[in-house]
Amino acid sequence: MNRTFYLYVNAFSHLGTMMDMIVVNSLMISLTGGNTLWLSACLGIRVLGGLLASLYSGVLADRFDRKKIMLFTDFARAALLLLIIAFPTPVMILIISFLIGFLATFFQVAFSAEVPQIFGEDKVLEVNALIMRLSSIAMVIGFFSSGIVTEKFGFTTVLAVDALSFVLSGVALLLMKWERTSRPPRPAVPAKGKLASILEDLREVKRYLWLKPLLLTVFGVYLVQTAGASGHNVGIPLLAAALDPAAQAKIYGFIWGTWGIGSVAATFLIVKLELIKKHLYGFYYGTAVLAGLGFITFLSSENPWLIFPVVFLVGVSEAVCGTTFNVLMQQSDNAVRGRVFGVSALLNRLGFASGFLLVPLLMKGLTMPQTIWVCQGAVIAAVLWAVWRTAAHTSKKPPNNTAA
Repeated sequence: MNRTFYLYVNAFSHLGTMMDMIVVNSLMISLTGGNTLWLSACLGIRVLGGLLASLYSGVLADRFDRKKIMLFTDFARAALLLLIIAFPTPVMILIISFLIGFLATFFQVAFSAEVPQIFGEDKVLEVNALIMRLSSIAMVIGFFSSGIVTEKFGFTTVLAVDALSFVLSGVALLLMKWERTSRPPRPAVPAKGKLASILEDLREVKRYLWLKPLLLTVFGVYLVQTAGASGHNVGIPLLAAALDPAAQAKIYGFIWGTWGIGSVAATFLIVKLELIKKHLYGFYYGTAVLAGLGFITFLSSENPWLIFPVVFLVGVSEAVCGTTFNVLMQQSDNAVRGRVFGVSALLNRLGFASGFLLVPLLMKGLTMPQTIWVCQGAVIAAVLWAVWRTAAHTSKKPPNNTAA
């Protein structure tokens, strides 16, 4: 099977995931009479599943066949979604949301780590740009269509389509061939020994990252970025309500849609600019700052003629930033690449969790625009720190010895 075709099949499952996240939340509201505690638990428990998985997903992705991990998680998620259709109760939704969050992290870590092996290390920038493009399109379509499809066909249809998308992704993956790294089976060890072995694997990636100070610095910025993202995730619906309370949902959708269009446009730019390949760190840091300034600008305004062009540019910046980040991770040694992505998944969940705890506290004493200034100001400060660290590290490098 054509390997690029698989990315389109995988994007279809991503579209289904976007739709089912909205549908499952709506279903929980319907089943509990709008109980906000149940809804908060539904939102948080999927993040908790991803957080716990991130501790081990990278270790397993480096120990075992990544293709088998991806196959298992695809088919398992399809089965779990069918269980919601069969048993649509609040408790069952919470259990399955946790497991889906858990399995999604395993899939994402294994897939991201295997991309250079599937498509070739010389094509990772182009492939990541295509993945970003398809994900952005799926986000826009999923966001706009989920409510319409649910209203017309019901939640059962949406969940069934999402389950089907995971089955198709698994089948396409099963038919695809590539040269995979063989991993010899490890001897069976008792539970205590397994824990010690996992801890040693984690120490190994820690030693690896310690020898890669530039990559470690990127992780520092990434953690602040994910925490800061909570500000605009809270701020965008508030901005939509301030622009027109009667059309809040429509404006909210238009903002995310414009963001998605900017992301798609950026992916065409990424593959044509050779300069990005040569300066991955520079483009990652630069677009992180541009996105931060964009968030501050449009979330501090109520002028639609300013907001939507800036949201488009934020979408462009975020796409370049996310793509270069993935490429930097994929340049890690294949033997530890899974654990490197496991670390990034852990930082992602920790950042979002800390951000969602911090933002409500900030908004008790600050306005929404002031909160965004704090969140994105922290990101910009982190980038300045990273640039200083990078410059200091580069200046310490000994000159190349070109003598014969």
